Amino acid sequence: STSSLSMDRTDPNASAAAARHETRPLMGREATDFLLTGDRSTSINLLKSFLGAGLLALPYAFRESGILLGFITLALASTLSSYGIKMLVFSKMYLSDRPEVRSYTGIVREVLGVRGYYVSLFAITLAQIGTTTSYVIFASKTLHNIASGVSQPIWVLILSPILYAMSTIKNIKNIAPISLFGLVMTGIAVLSVLIDGYASESGGSLHVARLENFPISFGIMMFSMEAISGIFPIHNEMVEKHRFPDILDRCFVILITVLSTLGISVYAFFGDNTKSVVTLNLRSGFVPDMVKILLAGSLIASFPIQLIAGAQVLDRHFVGSSAQDNSEKDHKTNMQMNVIRIALTTVAISIAIGFPHFGSFLSLIGGVAFVILGLIVPAMVHYKTFSRNLSKPQRWNHTMMIGFGLIAMVVVTSSNVSRLARGENPDD
Repeated sequence: STSSLSMDRTDPNASAAAARHETRPLMGREATDFLLTGDRSTSINLLKSFLGAGLLALPYAFRESGILLGFITLALASTLSSYGIKMLVFSKMYLSDRPEVRSYTGIVREVLGVRGYYVSLFAITLAQIGTTTSYVIFASKTLHNIASGVSQPIWVLILSPILYAMSTIKNIKNIAPISLFGLVMTGIAVLSVLIDGYASESGGSLHVARLENFPISFGIMMFSMEAISGIFPIHNEMVEKHRFPDILDRCFVILITVLSTLGISVYAFFGDNTKSVVTLNLRSGFVPDMVKILLAGSLIASFPIQLIAGAQVLDRHFVGSSAQDNSEKDHKTNMQMNVIRIALTTVAISIAIGFPHFGSFLSLIGGVAFVILGLIVPAMVHYKTFSRNLSKPQRWNHTMMIGFGLIAMVVVTSSNVSRLARGENPDD
């Protein structure tokens, strides 16, 4: 039964109370200034949030698991993530008389206490580092593909000064349109791969199901649900918040359709030759290379947009309320915020140099950070928020979701680590 997940849908008092409280969301007010705020635009914001780096590795995920198992895995990851998001949103609406629950870490701290807060802080930081690092890996591998005389680690070092300079940007209001440009370039790149794949010869045999690679595929599918931790800013901006679950359901139908069509189509064209960096499936040539360069450039330009979400969470933890003040910040506060951003950028650069395996990296981050954020923590928050109202079967549902999440973390991590330990190059 899912009655506990729908109890607030028709409660106008909960929505009205939630609308009265305006506090800083997970991403911070600056990071959400560019969001379209009308209720009809919620679907656009949701879809735009989900169509990120994970989209670019979906064909590789289908190569790993096979067509049928890949679709089942995508449907499973999407269904569990949607369920987890609803758990968080309904818990937030139920506690709407408390302004501190309008962010992911806020509601976790309120419901699960300090230990839960630190778990969510770790997962959010890992997720944001994972997203920014994936951009650097993607861009550097793309540039190495075009100019193979320069190694991938060297390309990372060449890009480093740009990344460090952009990391100190604290207000992304003026550069936020880059995210829209990046979305357009992603669409062009995907379309180019599909056209090129249609025109090329078959890339090899296709598989229906490869059970041994299910953990790898599941991790990538969970990474493609990367908007989980940023769902609160979108919900906070809604006028009619009780409509969110219905909008979310429609968006996930569209999301599964788009992702499965993309993944299956590219895999069908290239078969076992499907690369983890989807644009590497393009043949060489001036136009394909320009598409690769523009997409790589748009991802690098989007680096601070992705970085700032995690940075602002750490700002509130380490710097305090002065980091949230929209007025002129003093020199010490600015320095502390810059140190956090430079540290996060250094971590991203170091990982991109030492672990350039795009597919396995996304799988690891998805199997740990996004499983925590999308499955384990939402089930724990909802369980504790509605503990007095849950039936025995509902309690079992929550327990099984938490258990599945914990097992998935272990299996996905061990599968990726054992593959790398055997000396395999998972991106080949």
